[in-house]
Amino acid sequence: MENLIKYLILWMLIITPLTSCERLIHTRDELIINIDNRLDKEFLVVFDTNIETKQVIVKNKEKTTLDFVNEQMVEVDFMGLSELNDEQMVILLETGLYNISDTTYFKWTEIRENEYEKEIYYEHLSTTHKENSHLNYTSYRNLTIDSTLLPIFKKDYSMLEQFKEYYE
Repeated sequence: MENLIKYLILWMLIITPLTSCERLIHTRDELIINIDNRLDKEFLVVFDTNIETKQVIVKNKEKTTLDFVNEQMVEVDFMGLSELNDEQMVILLETGLYNISDTTYFKWTEIRENEYEKEIYYEHLSTTHKENSHLNYTSYRNLTIDSTLLPIFKKDYSMLEQFKEYYE
C-alpha cells in the first residue's frame, strides 16, 4: 500500500507539470483569391481583409491572383487541442470591383442585403477550403468577371476623381 501511494504521488508530480504547460506553435491561415476577367474591360479589384487591403488592376481577358497570409505563434495547451480564432484567420471584409472603362462599381457591403444582387454575385464566386492541420488552413476564392455580373454594378462619376491616374 505504501508503494502504491508513492507511485501515485510520483505519477502526479510527473503528470501535473506536463498537462498544465502551454507551448508555442506556428499557425497559418491563407486566403488565395483567383480573379478571371472574361471581359474586354479593365477592372480595379480591391479586397479588404482583417489583416490588410490589396488591390490589383485586371486587364482585358486577364487572370490574376491575390494572396493573404496570417501567420502567428500561439500558445496551446499540452494536448494541442486548439482551433484558429478570428485573430489568427484571414477574414474577407469587403470586395470592391471598379470598372475603369465606364465608371461603374460593385461593393459587397452595398449589396449583401439585396437577395437578387447577392445571388448574382455568388454565381460568380466559388469557395473551397483545405485544412492542412487543425491550425493551418488554406481557402480559395475564385471570382469570375463576365457580362452577367455587370447588372449589379452602379454608376459612380466620383471614380474620375478617386482614380485620377487611370483616367489621365
